[in-house]
Amino acid sequence: MDNQMYEIYRKYSENEDEEMFPPATAEQIENWERIHNAVLPEEYKEFLLLSDGLRSCIFGGELFSLADIEPCPYEEIEEFYEDTEGLSSEKNYFIIGNYIGDGSMLLCDGNGNFYELDHCCGIEESDLLTFLADWYGFR
Repeated sequence: MDNQMYEIYRKYSENEDEEMFPPATAEQIENWERIHNAVLPEEYKEFLLLSDGLRSCIFGGELFSLADIEPCPYEEIEEFYEDTEGLSSEKNYFIIGNYIGDGSMLLCDGNGNFYELDHCCGIEESDLLTFLADWYGFR
């Protein structure tokens, strides 16, 4: 377990306005990946082992539990393909959360990469640790 992820989890869990959940198990994560023939981002898996999801007032959204991860239809992100290096219509994308409450999404592809989709600014490859730390004001 990454000490930074644990520290972020601890900060979020200490805030009474954040809703945390019982952790997922490594077996549940492995089963999800096997069933969906996809790899989740390592940092997301680390977070799921601490809390299977998060409802956050800090970033105005949520990280989905394993049960709530949704495939992301191509139509949802096709307008961002030509402006974003590395996105491919050949990959399967999954919605693993949302933020701001305005349609912005947290995505991953089946290869374990994490993306922030801001409907105004497009898609940016990132990592979950940076996302959570930035919203909490750690950086």
